Amino acid sequence: SEFAATGATDGRAVRIVTINSFKRGDKASIEAAIAGIAASKTRIIVCVVYSEDLQATLDAADEAGITAQKGYAWITADNLISAPEWTLTTEFPERYARLLGGWMPVVTHISQERRDLFQAEKAKVPLVEVRQPNNLITEDELRGECNDQCFYVYDAVWAAAG
Repeated sequence: SEFAATGATDGRAVRIVTINSFKRGDKASIEAAIAGIAASKTRIIVCVVYSEDLQATLDAADEAGITAQKGYAWITADNLISAPEWTLTTEFPERYARLLGGWMPVVTHISQERRDLFQAEKAKVPLVEVRQPNNLITEDELRGECNDQCFYVYDAVWAAAG
């Protein structure tokens, strides 16, 4: 993206070290993505994961030694605010509560003016630039109105840059 290529304004920059995606519900894909993150030696991880993939993600991150370890921060969407309650639904709630140490869900607060600007820019993006083998987004999904989940990356990148 242009942001990744040019960095942020105001003298702050974010260097994207690696981009690793996974297919929802595919444990092997999740493990491969986490292995790529671990190999990159990055310490700040921006992660989009839904509750149905959280256990596999935490297991893989634990195996790789990159969660619940000093010096690692995981920035994730506000849908994981309920993660403490989620741990109680697992077979080992204490283990998963420990593995969530260092995970920071970001709650998005973006003005309507900025939302409208983002939506207008997003409407210009050709589907071919977004669609990938593991991201089979449709034209309707790309053109649809963003919710707070869609906007969280904006805040997460600025938090990491600051």
